[in-house]
Amino acid sequence: MFGKSNSDNKNFYEEISNNFQPKNGNKHILLLRTYAVWSNKSISVNNQYDSAVNDVLNKMQENGYEIISIEISPMIVTGNGANEGTNTLITYK
Repeated sequence: MFGKSNSDNKNFYEEISNNFQPKNGNKHILLLRTYAVWSNKSISVNNQYDSAVNDVLNKMQENGYEIISIEISPMIVTGNGANEGTNTLITYK
C-alpha cells in the first residue's frame, strides 16, 4: 500500500485524496489498510508505516482537514502469518 520513499507516499496521498469527503463541518472516516512484515523483536518501530501514515496526516492537515482521532487495530490475516495487516481508522472534519 505505502511506498518506500516520500515521493511514493505523495503519490499515495494523491491517489486516496479522491476518497475524502467535502469539508462541511461533519465528521468523516478514512480507513487505511496496510500489510507489512513486522520485526520479531519484542519492541520495534516500523519506519515505513510511520512515515507513510504521518505523510497522509500531515497532508490532510495542510489541506485544511482537522484530524479528530486515529485508531489502529490488527487485521486478521490467514495463511502463513508472514505478513500482518493493520487497519488505521482516521476520523476527520
